[in-house]
Amino acid sequence: MVSLWLAAHDQRGAVEEVLSGIGVRSSGYLVTESAFTTTGPGGAVAHPHRSGPGERGGTGEDVTRSPGISTVAVVRRNPTFDPRSFREFWYGHQSPMSGEVQPRLHYTRNTVVHPVTPGAPPYDGIVVECWPSVEVVDDPIAFHGGSEVGEENLVVMLDSVTQLFEMGSLRSLAMSEYLFGSWGDRSAT
Repeated sequence: MVSLWLAAHDQRGAVEEVLSGIGVRSSGYLVTESAFTTTGPGGAVAHPHRSGPGERGGTGEDVTRSPGISTVAVVRRNPTFDPRSFREFWYGHQSPMSGEVQPRLHYTRNTVVHPVTPGAPPYDGIVVECWPSVEVVDDPIAFHGGSEVGEENLVVMLDSVTQLFEMGSLRSLAMSEYLFGSWGDRSAT
């Protein structure tokens, strides 16, 4: 996944040209980004190079690997929700609840405004979450709070996501995150 900021989404030709040379399918979306969580337990900054929503560290050509593991999920709303009630449930319930039951370090919620590339699949959201390690996410019970509350929290999480998202189309990928560029250059992530 490549995430970047442009002054106007219709000025993306040079970026698409570079990405097309990689030889993989690409889809572009105009999104509203919300860095819902940027801190870990106790209020510590989750990523030393991220001190707030949308901020990145590094200078010039620096490349910084985020700690832990990142997951990216593309989601469609459950058709029982209209777009507004979907966002209200996602923002008002799912985002804060998931932060209470899972040990995430960073959570960026991207609401898709519309696709900007021809043939892009129709998604309603793109979620980027960062976790301390692969080991943390490897055990579903530990991942949801441990032996005392993990099973109950897992049920709460599954009830919420199955109510909110169209589960047959939800896709989630684990990956490493690398940040490029300087504080002032919002065009390179």
